[in-house]
Amino acid sequence: MRIVFDARWIRAQSSGIGVYAGEMSRRLPALMPDFEFVFMDSQMFPHGPLSWKSQLLLPKWLDKTGADVFHSPNYMIPYFWKGRIVANIHDVIPLAVAGYAPKSLTSRFKLLYKFCLKSTALKADAIITGSESARGDLVRILKLDGGVATKIKVIYDGADGGGNRGTPEIRKRGMKTNRGTAE
Repeated sequence: MRIVFDARWIRAQSSGIGVYAGEMSRRLPALMPDFEFVFMDSQMFPHGPLSWKSQLLLPKWLDKTGADVFHSPNYMIPYFWKGRIVANIHDVIPLAVAGYAPKSLTSRFKLLYKFCLKSTALKADAIITGSESARGDLVRILKLDGGVATKIKVIYDGADGGGNRGTPEIRKRGMKTNRGTAE
């Protein structure tokens, strides 16, 4: 089975999602040795995960690469792709906490953010979140029915052991993480 993991979130100055994606890209192959992983970065697919071009062009790219599953470490998924999708929705804090980070994009575009989150929950075959609290918030705030709610699985976020970040291919390119240059 070929799993395409969206590694475009890994950047020189990675956010929490980027750090999470780096750790996942480093650890998944060893945890799931019977699966083939493709870590899609911005060199393979040059359109950002929040780009409208990504929505239009990614489904065809995934089909061309023979992807069986697309895994996004964030809520942005290829909504028009017909394959199987796994997405991480880490939390819904901008929707749950009034006045949270008012200058952030998710706070300024709350209705669009909520629409995307709910669309992801409906479309994805599985949703991963990091706590029972986040799972409860997703179900409550997005008003997810029982069938959709059962797709949300809690997999607790791990702690970094201080090792290198990213896949060997990403490290070879010298991508920087929030701790400096990957070796």
